[in-house]
Amino acid sequence: MNPTTTRVEIPEAKGLSEEMGERLAEFIQPWLDELDERIDLRLVRTFAEALVAVLRQRHGAASLVLTELAELMTDGAHTPAGVKRLWNLLHCPKWQAEQVDTWLVDQAEAAVARAEAHDGVALVALDDSEVEKPEARALDGLSKVVSAKARRLQRAGGAPPPKVPTLVPGFGWVAVVVTGLAGSFTLARMHWFSPRLAEGAERQREAEQTTILPFLLLWGPRVIWLVDRGFASAPFLGQTLARARFCARWRSDHALRDLAGGQVALAGQLTKRVRSQWTAQIWDPGTRQTRTVGIASLKVSLPDDDRPLWLVVARRKGKSQALWLLTTEDAATQKGALLVVRAYTRRWQVEWAFRFQKSELGVGGVRVVSWTYREKLWRLAELAHTFLLSLLVRLDPNTKERLFRWCHRTGQRARDALAPLSRLRRALANVWEAHPPPCAATPRPSSLPIARLFAS
Repeated sequence: MNPTTTRVEIPEAKGLSEEMGERLAEFIQPWLDELDERIDLRLVRTFAEALVAVLRQRHGAASLVLTELAELMTDGAHTPAGVKRLWNLLHCPKWQAEQVDTWLVDQAEAAVARAEAHDGVALVALDDSEVEKPEARALDGLSKVVSAKARRLQRAGGAPPPKVPTLVPGFGWVAVVVTGLAGSFTLARMHWFSPRLAEGAERQREAEQTTILPFLLLWGPRVIWLVDRGFASAPFLGQTLARARFCARWRSDHALRDLAGGQVALAGQLTKRVRSQWTAQIWDPGTRQTRTVGIASLKVSLPDDDRPLWLVVARRKGKSQALWLLTTEDAATQKGALLVVRAYTRRWQVEWAFRFQKSELGVGGVRVVSWTYREKLWRLAELAHTFLLSLLVRLDPNTKERLFRWCHRTGQRARDALAPLSRLRRALANVWEAHPPPCAATPRPSSLPIARLFAS
């Protein structure tokens, strides 16, 4: 008779699993309490289990597919029951996706306070992107978006840049993230929009203003808004951000008024004969290298606005293309001009947020026809993303090192990543696969507790 084999428990797995489960319960408990006031307790438990399933999913494209989530929430034989539970959660009319946004404002407010305490200034990056669904036809709210993937494929094949952009079905997307001069970022808002919705149709500028208006009223001049060239226009900077501090990448072929001479000319012409006043070492987040740049500043204003602004130009040796930054910050000194350039490099945080949502959390892989139910799944991914970001901030180096042992990576680039969200998520999935956590959540004392999110 063969000897009975028993599973050897890894001592570190149990402790890590329980600790990460407690951190998840602490993070999500306020939202579960709020959700419990609106919906049935069984749906609250389904929401918590679905959030853990999103974190455990190892395949990014399937992170928000109902059958994949249900399989992780139950065993394979009971997947249809898990799909029905998720479907009941999405169809419940007593909670809406916008309520998650309201709850996450507290996380963003805490991030602003941390940045002010650590760096003396908080930065808020605003940008837009698209969710491409090129093969979709029947999804609610489909509109035409510019395909970034088609542009990348044409460039990789050696073809010249297309004169006309490729349009595919998809949805618009606006994101707001909070960051400082160093460290990671925190999600403040993820907003999806479409001009072809039967209810709540929005165009791009309307969606951008709807997204940032609550934060403009909440933070006022406390933060500096970072925007790319797509927002570099007199209507947006002069009206939407009329009373806010901002740092915008300005196009060289857009006009400005030189306050010293009074002439109106293109930005490239205004700075053409202005020599660099200072030299500094700037970290390039795109190439992850330190670059030597020459910096100059010029006091300007918008052509139809008397508000005084500063135009900061950063030039790299041997590069014909410079970086023009239009800002409300005082850039008369080297310290002020350098702060503007350093602040704008932090705008890459919002690009990394888009990338993680698309590649790891599968926001483009949702297979739900209704826009209302699709938004709820997107908010589920937003909560998972926010939890991982909170772990990067709150975990001590020792615990982080123990956790990363469950997701080994070779190469110095992977080990030195400032925000290794993909590795963190994979390590968390591996730990919870080895030892499921007994995550407890008790929304109200009078009700039966949600004893476990997983069966031991």
